[in-house]
Amino acid sequence: MDTENHYASPIEGEGRVEFDPVAGGKMFQGTWLVTRGSRYLLSYRPDKALLKFANKRVVFKGRPYRPGRDVQHILAEHLHLDQIALAPGEAPWPVEPTEVPPPKTARSKKEVEALSPGWARVVGTIAKIAASEQMWTKATLRFDDGSTIDAPSVRREDWSKLAGKRVTVIASVGPERAPAPIVSLDAPRDTTPSPIVLFPAPDALCEGDVADCGARR
Repeated sequence: MDTENHYASPIEGEGRVEFDPVAGGKMFQGTWLVTRGSRYLLSYRPDKALLKFANKRVVFKGRPYRPGRDVQHILAEHLHLDQIALAPGEAPWPVEPTEVPPPKTARSKKEVEALSPGWARVVGTIAKIAASEQMWTKATLRFDDGSTIDAPSVRREDWSKLAGKRVTVIASVGPERAPAPIVSLDAPRDTTPSPIVLFPAPDALCEGDVADCGARR
């Protein structure tokens, strides 16, 4: 049985600590360290010891690792922290949080795009739901200023019930598609910017402007 972690060489640098604001499948709610080039998973549930660093720039030392083949894990870069501290010039929380801080609220397309990549609490009206007989479909949110943004994969049954209504949704914000890999320096590459879209979290769609949408009660 391959159940041991397989460690790479130690690394150090600067990054930002992020927490998934809501739990997903199998109660996964990650604690992450986001650097300029990578996104490392620190724990599968919110690490309360790191809440004081939530959304803060930090300096760190650690060891990337791959969990053993026979250990259940997600496909992500994992990191064991050896040291962590606030980055120079980064102010601590006035009062250290004891719970995962909610994501910032966005009420326009411009505000949503400013939070990419990351999480957002998005408030708008479900303007359109693509016709589909499948479980998953595409939806469009319209904001009060008239701007719109797409959510390319939503549960049709849940969103159809709230069509035309004002809603709050907790969603990961980012490009609809990842950049195409460089296969060859001579091969043409699609450089068309991918639109920023919403990837809603499970069970995080609420009717109205709901401050704690997605919170488990």
